[in-house]
Amino acid sequence: MGADFGARSGEVSTGGTDEAPASTVDGDGDGTVNLPSLMYAERAWQRANAAPASVYHVPGVAHEDTIKDERIIARIAAIITAKGQ
Repeated sequence: MGADFGARSGEVSTGGTDEAPASTVDGDGDGTVNLPSLMYAERAWQRANAAPASVYHVPGVAHEDTIKDERIIARIAAIITAKGQ
């Protein structure tokens, strides 16, 4: 769905445990999820030629705000409505 790329996001963790890494190298992302992870589904679906999928980029939306952004909710509603016709 949406993301506001350009925010520092943990990309590589070293040492320690999954819950408490010894260090984290920041990369590009939305402040919660790094860009490679955000883009994974889009690349994987294109390669797999699996079920049709659409990626909808929404600038200016933090990761945790995607569930309450009116643009995203409207887009989901439009998709659901179109599928039901």
